[in-house]
Amino acid sequence: NQMIPRWFTRFYYLSLPSIPSTSRGVYTAGRRYCGGAGTPNCWSCLTCKNARSTLFCDKCGQIQPPSKVNLFEYVGIPPRFDIDESEVKKKLIALSAKIHPDKFSTASQKEKNLSEEHTRLLSTARSMLNDPVRRARYLIQLAKGDKEIYVEDEDSRKRESFSPEILMEIFELNEKVDDAQSEEEKEELLKEIGEKKAEMERRIATAFNSSSFEEADRETNKLAYLQSIRKRLLESIRG
Repeated sequence: NQMIPRWFTRFYYLSLPSIPSTSRGVYTAGRRYCGGAGTPNCWSCLTCKNARSTLFCDKCGQIQPPSKVNLFEYVGIPPRFDIDESEVKKKLIALSAKIHPDKFSTASQKEKNLSEEHTRLLSTARSMLNDPVRRARYLIQLAKGDKEIYVEDEDSRKRESFSPEILMEIFELNEKVDDAQSEEEKEELLKEIGEKKAEMERRIATAFNSSSFEEADRETNKLAYLQSIRKRLLESIRG
């Protein structure tokens, strides 16, 4: 079992009021709560649920609105940058099987709507977890205790001013992509970029594990550039 980072425990309760969805990533819906304890009632049978992240009511079995937890909790994994990809894949598949709209084709409109809400939220979680840049930026928001936590689109982040050395490296990599003609040259360059990407991800993970969020942010911005270059190279290879 992976331990939850200390920084997350510190800011955990600040992140509870917000849930990412497909637009800005914030879920806000009126719910009835149990005796002021902050635990929502089941919308169907009004039973007081004990678990915040329960997908279904323990008493009547009805699907419930998404709980106010962050995306890592929603999927059921610790809030870390260096995730276990095989574990995450299993969790996503298991969640999808439980809340997929096809399972609610003959259900009430309320249940259908809730299934669609969960499906959109799960899609947002998948896009965040599968992309190291989005995952890092989401963790940074959690660490800062932002009240509105959302998954950024690839182009929504303002470009950061890098040092001349980093800018030169980015420029040279772009030139290499432009100059690569043969499939062999492109594959070799793809390998080089892959090695740089792996090293950047290791540095980002180290920064998070030591609570160096500014360093994590800087390395994440570099990784975003590198991923865009890699994407352009892959498009060139595929023709």
